[in-house]
Amino acid sequence: FVIAQRISTVVNADQILVLDKGEVVARGRHADLLENSPIYAEIYNSQLVDDAVEAESVVGQG
Repeated sequence: FVIAQRISTVVNADQILVLDKGEVVARGRHADLLENSPIYAEIYNSQLVDDAVEAESVVGQG
């Protein structure tokens, strides 16, 4: 098993557990969690935005 904060690390896992305040609040595959877990979807979307901002920053420096 793997413990990760970045969804990109676990996106292809057979099973992902979503924890909130130490409790398992959702479990499933990436696509299922995006559809059925508001917490997972929120984390995923915020990481997409963070990655896009970081990419723009790197491109702007070049």
